[in-house]
Amino acid sequence: MISTKYQEDKGIGIVQEVVTDWRCDWQEFDQRNDDGIDGILIMRRGHDRPTTTGAVIYVQIKCGKSYLDKKKDPEKVGVKLGKDYIETHRPRWNRMPGKVILIYRKSPISHKAWWIDLKDENSYSNTNKAVVHAPKSQIFNKGQKGVFLRLPGDQSRYQGLDSIHLNRQEDLIPKIGHVHGAFKQQVWEYYKQWKSECNGSEKSPINEIGTVLITRTGWKHITRKERLPERVFQSWLLLATARKMIKTCVRYFRLGGAHNVVDREKNISGVIDYIALRANVSYTHKDSSVVQVVLKRYIPTSEGQSGESKVWFYSVHELRRGKRASLGV
Repeated sequence: MISTKYQEDKGIGIVQEVVTDWRCDWQEFDQRNDDGIDGILIMRRGHDRPTTTGAVIYVQIKCGKSYLDKKKDPEKVGVKLGKDYIETHRPRWNRMPGKVILIYRKSPISHKAWWIDLKDENSYSNTNKAVVHAPKSQIFNKGQKGVFLRLPGDQSRYQGLDSIHLNRQEDLIPKIGHVHGAFKQQVWEYYKQWKSECNGSEKSPINEIGTVLITRTGWKHITRKERLPERVFQSWLLLATARKMIKTCVRYFRLGGAHNVVDREKNISGVIDYIALRANVSYTHKDSSVVQVVLKRYIPTSEGQSGESKVWFYSVHELRRGKRASLGV
């Protein structure tokens, strides 16, 4: 009798084989069956000199005929996960910041494999709550890289953005006069006040992001020495905008830069990537603009760490300046 561990290893094996051929990255999680996520697929575009797209896909892997739904459907492949298993893990799948898929390998000796979108309502059977299914055309193999590059489905960066407005009382406006001190000191006091008022974290309405930590990580990145002074100054002026965007934006975008990190002293590993909030921002006292808030995210992958991601405020800057806001000057 084939052991469960052997089948699990073979299931992961086909994922590693395909991902390596794609010139993408695969980061396996420890304790692979504890939380319904076995690993992370970091997508890269190109073959000879692949570059990261910023897309991170969470993957659950199953292998073996025992998972195959015996009910014949000529157009679909069904995978039996169990009603309790789905009810337990589906909330976590829905919270993950990105696509979550199941890759099913029919047997350890078969190269046939399919993928199922675990966030898609259509993947769940109306008649059998223990089964997830997908069209048989959703094959997972070396020829499907283009499909996976399109999976995350990010839109053009200026389409359908959130719209927010700040008045003078909400915004951070430099105070003139030596009694107020240098603007850098004013901004630092604002940043400390922000951190204090939110107890070090802001709650995002985006479930996949959750809590955003307001720490020195963002301040250090914004004020790093190699950054142009005018860029630093612009970010300072946008801190109040960033604060409101974190609390109100309901969409996010993926940026490049996903990479694996390992701390050998602490024996932990994970994936760092970057995501963004974007909004058309209008003001009563200055021109409107398209603003981007950059968030840094750490996804733990090693045993002994909490399964939840950590997200930090990292930076803020203008993407584009628009027409003067219609609500005044």
